[in-house]
Amino acid sequence: MSLNKFKIVLGFLVLIVSQLKGQDYDPHYIQYSVLEGLPSSEVYDLEVDSLNQLWISTDRGVCLYNGYDFKTFTTEDGLADNCNFEIFRDSKNRMWFNGYNQTLSIYRIGEFKPYQFNSLIGNNSKANQGRWVVDVYENDNKELFYSMVSSRSIALFKFNEESIPVGLDIDLSSDSLDILIKTKQNILEYDNVPFSFYRVNWLNFVFALSHKDRDYYYNKNELFERDSNTGEIKSQILDHKVEKLFVDSDNNLWVCTLKGLYCYPQADLSVSPKYYFSELSISSIVEDLEGNYWMSTNDAGIFFIPSFEFTNVINKSDDEKVFNYQSISVLENHILFSTTNAGLFSIDKSHDKRYISLEKQTQSQLVSRQVELITVNDTAYIGSNTKVVESGNGLQITTVPKATKKTEFHIPGAKKFMLSNQTKIIDALSGFYVYNHDGVLTFESKTSKFPFTERVTCILEVGDDIWIGSISGLFKVENYEYERIEEILRFGKSFERISDIKIDHYNNLWIGTIGGGVYYINDQEIAQLTMENGLSSNMINQILVSPDSLIWLATNNGINAISYTLRNGMIDKQDIKNLNNFDGLISNYVNDIDFWNGKLWAATNEGVCSFDPVIIQKKYSEVPIVFDQFVVNDSSYLETSTREFENNQNDVLIHYTGVRYRKNKNTSIYRYRLVTNHSDSKESWFTTSENNIRYNNLSPGTYRFEIAARNKIGEWNKQPKVLEFVINPHFTETVWFRLMALLCSVLLFGGILYYQIQRYRAKVQKDKELKEAKLKSQAFELATLRNQMNPHFVFNSLNSIQNFIYKKDVSKANYFLSKFSKLMRDSLQYTRLDFIPLASEIDFLNNYLELESMRFPEKFEFSITVSEELDIDGLLVPPFLLQPILENSIKHAFNDIDYRGKIKVNISEAGEEMLLIELSDNGKGRQSNNNGDSGIQMSEEHKSLGLTIVSDRIKLMNKTYYDGKAKLKFENLFLGEIGFRVNIIVPISYSND
Repeated sequence: MSLNKFKIVLGFLVLIVSQLKGQDYDPHYIQYSVLEGLPSSEVYDLEVDSLNQLWISTDRGVCLYNGYDFKTFTTEDGLADNCNFEIFRDSKNRMWFNGYNQTLSIYRIGEFKPYQFNSLIGNNSKANQGRWVVDVYENDNKELFYSMVSSRSIALFKFNEESIPVGLDIDLSSDSLDILIKTKQNILEYDNVPFSFYRVNWLNFVFALSHKDRDYYYNKNELFERDSNTGEIKSQILDHKVEKLFVDSDNNLWVCTLKGLYCYPQADLSVSPKYYFSELSISSIVEDLEGNYWMSTNDAGIFFIPSFEFTNVINKSDDEKVFNYQSISVLENHILFSTTNAGLFSIDKSHDKRYISLEKQTQSQLVSRQVELITVNDTAYIGSNTKVVESGNGLQITTVPKATKKTEFHIPGAKKFMLSNQTKIIDALSGFYVYNHDGVLTFESKTSKFPFTERVTCILEVGDDIWIGSISGLFKVENYEYERIEEILRFGKSFERISDIKIDHYNNLWIGTIGGGVYYINDQEIAQLTMENGLSSNMINQILVSPDSLIWLATNNGINAISYTLRNGMIDKQDIKNLNNFDGLISNYVNDIDFWNGKLWAATNEGVCSFDPVIIQKKYSEVPIVFDQFVVNDSSYLETSTREFENNQNDVLIHYTGVRYRKNKNTSIYRYRLVTNHSDSKESWFTTSENNIRYNNLSPGTYRFEIAARNKIGEWNKQPKVLEFVINPHFTETVWFRLMALLCSVLLFGGILYYQIQRYRAKVQKDKELKEAKLKSQAFELATLRNQMNPHFVFNSLNSIQNFIYKKDVSKANYFLSKFSKLMRDSLQYTRLDFIPLASEIDFLNNYLELESMRFPEKFEFSITVSEELDIDGLLVPPFLLQPILENSIKHAFNDIDYRGKIKVNISEAGEEMLLIELSDNGKGRQSNNNGDSGIQMSEEHKSLGLTIVSDRIKLMNKTYYDGKAKLKFENLFLGEIGFRVNIIVPISYSND
């Protein structure tokens, strides 16, 4: 393929820097190697995924680090090769690994697998034999490319996960490559994909790093920058061969070389770079979501660098005599650090460092190896008899002769100096001296003694007042009246002691303590801030007040910066930021801090570091959270799998990780809650530092486990990570079962109810039928009783007619027969009726009695009277009810009497809605006993069939019609006299009712 098919960059500007500036101070770092869990210290590449997890490629597998554990993956986990060089994360968050054996591997959704078309890449493909997969690239159109090289050619392929890779027509001959390399035109562009190549012992090929409108690439130890708009090229020759390029979030260009790391601020090749780690062979560098840097090496594992803003100025390794760095003194052009082995380190503005042994300077006068510094008027004082001043470009250390007068000890300031383990001297600034002999503080002046017996730790003079810190509390002397000492704070039996006293720009006191945090004191309040308020430690070694009124605390667990607002002289709100070794401090045990040369300097137990104090204003991203394991009844499930379980699968263990590399010890970085379908989103949060939560014997329901993490500055995730799962109820507790049970219950109840209704209806029907049958039977019985009267009457009437005929009394026989025939017609008509009008019954009785009187002339007479109030035409009575009683009187009452008999029928009302019928005769009466329930009186010698019929009819009428209200009673008219009476009482009934 000819060169004219390529877009060649013609503009070429070379800026050669043969000798770069010496190495800058290395930042604080934490090194990880095989001892910490890496499979190998030979690391080729690093990449950070969307969850802020660090991916590491080595010659012995791919490793994943989440801030807690290193986990190694090999071919047993799905990789195509154990040795992988480059890692590439595409726009779909898939991770691509190119293997030593000419393969690609892919990681997606928790699973590794070989690229399905590896056979077309490796040695199985004759076209690609001898070529190696070098790099993976994604253009702006989300298209993926990989490159392959051999000793004489290069090739470019477009590929994706699903389809066969397509080779692009870029295959240069060796001669063409030589021409390009010699003319330094070794950058090509194909389909908006920039890449470069060069020769060492074989052909190398890398995709260019595109950033904004610039492309960055390299050839051996030469670094190039191409303007993609104008084609202009700048270059710079470095001292060492380039391995990889990286641009961070602040647009700084990082260049990894075989010997050291270069940084070009704002990716500007026209400025001299910073240079770090000159002894390391660096293969790659990346930045994570917290702003930390991770650097891999070819033979020393990986390095965690919290920030390049923190500079390790002095390490213990700088001088094996150096122990802890204790205190700081600031001069104009120097900063001094005392050490616990009676040493002094100085640093000037040109970064030159010098160590001085004070044992030689002070000879035998310095007994203690712990030296404290104080700066007064551009002079640093060491102990009570040594001072350091600047002289030219250096320092001059002199020994103050032993004083003969107390005034010769005058050193303006408020600091204590150690003379020995038993004796201390404390200067109080105003021309007087306070001595501490054997731990007892006394004051000597011209006029008084200082009545104070506490062991003093620090003194501060503010105006005319002296503030004294001791091992037991804080005391105040006003207006130099040393006879009166006011107690401000008393620690009692606690183990607190005051370590430092400072005054801020608002004239408020800040009191540092060992064990009690820091106190804020003014005329309005005394407030205490401790770890509960956000301090990283209650052990405060020193206090520093910055020009912007920030309160800086040096503690045994890092540095705290307190910003605050005041309202009416009282602290209204405070914000506490913490810095520790995960931020870049060389050590968490900080003994002293001070400002110098635009930086904040920290003296620690491990050395000295400096940093720009504005770092506390840095913003931090939210902490990504990943669910590592979801275990139910000892079975593990993927986060993406269906999470629906049976009722007995209710022991749940959830492992999670908030990928956060800047950690504070003993701080709860997680908060979580379990929201159920029985509760609402107002469920309380719980905090923890553990990365797993277990729930035992969960009840059936729908659950939503929510967890959030707190970042470095204490901000919680705005949206928690959510894991939802369902524990199904036992089938007896399910809705469908309850519905079925309810349905079955309803059906059963309905069946029982239906059965009972049907049974009731059948019973009612049966009772109705029985009642109807009974009524019919009773009606039949009544009809029978009515019919029984007719034969009896007919028999007697026929006897009477026969008697008239026998006597040949034709007129009476005819008359009788006429009456009889009417009576028979009425009888036949009334027999079918249950009730007839009272008028009809009276008419019937008149006919009957008249016929009977014709049969027995001169035997009796009769009368029927009816109350005028009665409507005899509308009032209904049972037919043939009275005739048997009248017949009984005619037949039995008038036998064997010698007087004319009388029959009376009287019909009237008997109370409300009742009809009284009285039938009486003047016969001989009856000597009889009661018979039956009706009260009918009968002769023992004769029981009238007619009276029996009437009695039975009354009983039946009470059952069928009268509801027991009808009554029948037989009685003698006069006690001991002759005569008989029958009373019948029945309810009144009218035909229109």
